[in-house]
Amino acid sequence: MLQEDLLDPILLNCQVPRERRAQMAANRTGIQRFHALCKKFGAATVADASDALLDYAERRMRVGITAIPDGIYHFEDQFDCHEFEGELTFRVAVEIRGDEITLDFTDNPPQVRVGINLVRTALLATVYYTVETVVDPGVPPNAGLHRPITVKS
Repeated sequence: MLQEDLLDPILLNCQVPRERRAQMAANRTGIQRFHALCKKFGAATVADASDALLDYAERRMRVGITAIPDGIYHFEDQFDCHEFEGELTFRVAVEIRGDEITLDFTDNPPQVRVGINLVRTALLATVYYTVETVVDPGVPPNAGLHRPITVKS
């Protein structure tokens, strides 16, 4: 049961409160369906299937990464932000070593007082999506695809 008196101030500070409510409803549906799977097949079978799916995603990512030549690849660009005066350079070094990939964002400027900063979880989500798209867009989107990816920030 939602405590609306606590939820209302949180949603008031969200840019898209209707989407947050939709996410909560989707999560509730996901929980109900997960419980139904466990009831139908047993928790151990569902856990084993989940582990197998994570391992499958990891294997596909590792195979895809090995198709990229080993090495360190660099990229940089200037932020184009009318709210910020001066230059602000974005940099990333991407290292491929065998079946693993490391993205190094440590050579970037500190946070600034304009709306271009990125929290770590958003950085990770962006990296995982991008690497999956480049390496093998058919990989099931789960935590298994994260295993061969390291992010330094």
